[in-house]
Amino acid sequence: MHTVRIGLAGAGMESGIINVTNRLPEDFRVSLCALAPEETFSKFITRPGAQFFTIPSRKASGVDWTLVSRLAKLFRQAKVDILHSHNWGSFLYSVLAAQLTGTTIIHGEHGKNFFELTERNRAKDWAKRLLGRRLHRLVTVSNDLRREWIERFHIPEEKTVWIPNGVDVNRFCPSPEDRVAARRHFGLPEAALIVGSVGKLEPIKNYLMMLDAAKAVLGKNERVVVALLGDGVSRKDTERHIAKLGIADRVHLLGWRFESPRFLHTLDIFVLPSVSEGMSNAVLEALASGLPIICPALPSHREVITPGLDGILMENFTTDTLAEMLLKLLAHDEDRRRLAQQARQTACNKFAIERMVERYERLYRDVDRTAGGVGH
Repeated sequence: MHTVRIGLAGAGMESGIINVTNRLPEDFRVSLCALAPEETFSKFITRPGAQFFTIPSRKASGVDWTLVSRLAKLFRQAKVDILHSHNWGSFLYSVLAAQLTGTTIIHGEHGKNFFELTERNRAKDWAKRLLGRRLHRLVTVSNDLRREWIERFHIPEEKTVWIPNGVDVNRFCPSPEDRVAARRHFGLPEAALIVGSVGKLEPIKNYLMMLDAAKAVLGKNERVVVALLGDGVSRKDTERHIAKLGIADRVHLLGWRFESPRFLHTLDIFVLPSVSEGMSNAVLEALASGLPIICPALPSHREVITPGLDGILMENFTTDTLAEMLLKLLAHDEDRRRLAQQARQTACNKFAIERMVERYERLYRDVDRTAGGVGH
């Protein structure tokens, strides 16, 4: 059983759960519980027999200790053999409920939200140190996250596993023949040079900085437009910033649509300006789609991209340096083609989704065997 804090599918962590669940062998029995009033995973998980539960918090904020007993009751009723919690939102309740029921537990870390980047919460750190020792395994999507839990929260290294995210290279693939039609579909100019991104409109994604850089680019190249596929809490702030910059006629905010593969067909350059990432599914999807990519040199990006070979990682990632890099890459078609070709090879050779699913299957079977379980 997977436990998640938010029940709405669509972001990177949720996509990973869906991808693994739909592809595990038939002998696995899979369920999901959202600590929320509703869930949408059931719209995307096609696995026969999958079960879905919601256990919403009874408190508007703070810790709701009743979630522990309610989860424990569900674990017993559903006869859960292995519990897989995800990120801090479900960690505390899941570990305590697993202790009450003797349920084997794996915890997954997928990255941080904007507030966690500067957060100093001693109680939370203490809980991670104390309850982290109760885990049978900790699995992270990046080695950087794994090292943090070992060094900061003192989780025994032998209990940790690094499983990089994967991408469906058949669903996300280059399609030059669809380029014009895809641009018409999204209402984008057919002959433009399009710089774009896919992600939530929220502070951690740093899109306002990208738009600042875009203003300088748009002023020097009249063919360039910007397109963003995504929505979020910063939508209004993003719209106001675009209006303030005076570039509303050349920036397309397309909202959230489950059409990422086709949207990526419209782009000439993919940019992800985030200030932090676990391991970005959006970057993997852009790689598989054969796009030249520009990102800041975050530790998680270094685990995916070889600078100058299959993408561009910038140590000094500022408005001015990003604008300069965009202008340079937009002016050199051959450089874009070279990066795009190698990006596709990297996705297929290192991050195909089948490799990720195989690793999770092996993890579940190993934990089930060593914990003395009889099912999945």
